[in-house]
Amino acid sequence: MSLQNRLDDGFSTKLAFSAFPTVEFYEKDVKMPGWDGGEPIETTTMRNITYRTFSPRALKTLTPLTITAAYTSDFFNNSMALALVNTNQEVTVTLPDLSTFKFWAFVRSIEPSSNVEGQQPTVSLTIQPSMTNTTKVETPPTFTPRP
Repeated sequence: MSLQNRLDDGFSTKLAFSAFPTVEFYEKDVKMPGWDGGEPIETTTMRNITYRTFSPRALKTLTPLTITAAYTSDFFNNSMALALVNTNQEVTVTLPDLSTFKFWAFVRSIEPSSNVEGQQPTVSLTIQPSMTNTTKVETPPTFTPRP
């Protein structure tokens, strides 16, 4: 492991949507996607002696990415928020060291926080990896190391 590639601070992590490169929101909190192997397959039989046995599934799931962001009023006024929902596109996450993580996904939900005096309004987005490109071909995520 190279210590020079270690991320010591989450600032600044940014998102970009290929279909909407000019969307106006400002990332405050970004939770990267993870990987999930799914529930184990039980393989216990009447020939087991002491333990229930399990096997892993063959397929993996890239879990949703979530962000909390500040936004401009145009985010709602020009229907940009509505257009983002359910539009499959390439999402690029740029990490603090300028490396990138790209994957195909769609915005599953957009939920504004309450507007409160003395607090900046925010919106939460849940971004669901689709793992398929525009031609419906299974497409793995790609990672590009820092320049």
